Amino acid sequence: MKHGTEKGVGSARIKKTEKKSDITRDRIIAAAKKVFARLPYQAASMRMIGKEGGFNHELIRYHFPNKAGLFETISHDICDDFYQSNISFLDGLSTMDPKKGFSLYIDRFLAHHFRNPEALRIIILNMVMTDKPESIPGYRHIPEMLSATRRTFKEIIPVIASDGEIEIFISSFNNLIIHLLGAGYCQASILGLKHTGIKYREWVKTTLLEIFLPHLKRLVGSP
Repeated sequence: MKHGTEKGVGSARIKKTEKKSDITRDRIIAAAKKVFARLPYQAASMRMIGKEGGFNHELIRYHFPNKAGLFETISHDICDDFYQSNISFLDGLSTMDPKKGFSLYIDRFLAHHFRNPEALRIIILNMVMTDKPESIPGYRHIPEMLSATRRTFKEIIPVIASDGEIEIFISSFNNLIIHLLGAGYCQASILGLKHTGIKYREWVKTTLLEIFLPHLKRLVGSP
């Protein structure tokens, strides 16, 4: 009994000596992404984030005064990274034939996702959890980012289709890939696969090529 008490006292001392300066902004964001990837904004709490990161949740306020400000920052960072990364995914594709270029684009997209799995999970959780977007700080970044990817596609890929056709293609592709990756555990379980495994990754690519490549060829006027 005495031994257990001493251990508890020791743990308390460690927490008491933890300083605000020890809890870096990046450390908080890393912990918050893990929590927000499991729970939508409304259900997550600062206490959960502190527990995830192994620090006193009250110290979060040194960098972020409240949960709203923290989620706003994460939403902005995720969407900005998605937009900037999407530009790099499209690099060099305009001179390739549609099949080769689209295959490379999907490879780049998948590689980025599996390095940063929390991003699409956070997006999809908060896309479907409210009919009042204004109640989620930073929600506006999601539709803004998706609209920006459409503009980028039109600027980089030499399409001959109408704006309406491009809108259907990009919106459908974005929504399906966000679902297949952001909620990958569901589709993978149906297939009997591990959602983080190479076989599921291959299945996602094959599916996207099968569905969207014929339409992409039509958009760029390729036989």
